[in-house]
This record gives sequence, structure tokens and C-alpha cells, in this order.
Amino acid sequence: MANDALIDQIGDNYEASIDQSGAINNATVIQSGGSNGLGEITQSGDENSASITQLNISSGQTFATVEQIGDRNDASVSQKQNGKKQATVFQDGNDNSASVDVSGFGDFNADISQVGIGNDASIDQSQLGAPTSASIAQEGDDNKASVNIVSGGGAHEATINQDGNSNVADIDIRHAKGNVAQIDQVGNTNTATIDIFTSNNGFADISQIGNDNLGSITQQ
Repeated sequence: MANDALIDQIGDNYEASIDQSGAINNATVIQSGGSNGLGEITQSGDENSASITQLNISSGQTFATVEQIGDRNDASVSQKQNGKKQATVFQDGNDNSASVDVSGFGDFNADISQVGIGNDASIDQSQLGAPTSASIAQEGDDNKASVNIVSGGGAHEATINQDGNSNVADIDIRHAKGNVAQIDQVGNTNTATIDIFTSNNGFADISQIGNDNLGSITQQ
């Protein structure tokens, strides 16, 4: 059966490309409300779905790339408002899901890489001001990870690395400055949570190797 592809661009200096091989794949790139945007989608396999939406990006340069290999993977990238925003999603396997949602004025970097089956990852960034970055890397099956950054300023970094099966990791940063949060898990059925709420400075790190471990850090 056929693949579906849509590119819709309104503005100046936009560039978009879609490359699909397989059957019943769906890809959409929408860019409007500004200039200097790049969206690229590459899919190989069956029943994959990918979307890139970039709106009101009239300053700096914003780009998003999605690459999916396998079957029934789903990826979405949404980037809005001025600033330099860069998002990449790579998925190799089956039944994986990834989402990136970025909004606000400033420089953002978001990266998701998943290899395996049934993994789920999400990055949500919203702020005014200084640069922020987030990355999630998962290898294995049925892992879940999320990063949420909401801030009025500051240079934040949040990183999640998971290698194994059925691991869960969450990082939540709000209204903070200068924080670095990292989770590394190797093994199976581990759970790690870092919550950073209103704080000027700080560093939080969870590293777990083995099975059925539980780690939690809260900084206020």
C-alpha cells in the first residue's frame, strides 16, 4: 500500500524533505510564520508516522530531523517562537514513540535516540531567555523516559541514558538557573526520578546498575 507525505511551507528560506521506503508510512512537515527553517524526515519500514511542525521562527535558524527504521514507530516534533532551535529524533526498531515540544524565546537543543522495541520518550521545553538542552538515549525494550523544562531563564541541561528493559526515568526542572540533571541506568526494571523546582544553582545525578533499583532526588 502507498505512503502518504505532505509538505506545507509559508514564508522565506524554508527547506523540507521527506524520504520514505516501505508501506503505509505517513510523514508531514509544516513550516510557516517566519523564515530560516529546515525539516527532514526519513522513514524505512511499514506503518511509521512522523511529523514536524515549526511555527513563528523568524530569527535564528531552526531545524528538525526525524529518522525512523522499523515498523509502527511514531515521532513528532513541534517548535515555536523565535530563537535557534535544534531537534533530532532517531528510532531503530518497532513500536517506539518519541515526542519533542519546544516553545519560547531562546536557544534550545533536544535529542532523542531509541533502539529497540516499545520504547517511549518525550521532551517538553518551554522558557524565555537563555539556552537549554535535553537529551534522551534508550537501548532495549519497553523503556520510558521524559524530560520537562519550564523556566524564565537560565542554562539547563537534562540527560537520560538507559540501557536495558522496562526502565523508567523522569526529570522535571522548573523556574531554575544553572542546573544540570542526569540519569544513567543499566539493567532492567529500574526507576529514577529527579525533580528540581525553584532553585538558583544545583547538580543532581542518579546512576544505577543492576535490576529493580529505585532512585529519587528532589531539590527545591
